[in-house]
Amino acid sequence: MVHQDKATKPQTVQIVRQGEATLYWFKVNPLYMKIGLY
Repeated sequence: MVHQDKATKPQTVQIVRQGEATLYWFKVNPLYMKIGLY
């Protein structure tokens, strides 16, 4: 079921995965996020 959903909407899955990776990166590197914002 999940595999079929990925095949149907690959862009959405990729965006969600990219968002999760970004959140994880910001959580691990808060200083990097601060530098990016300021």
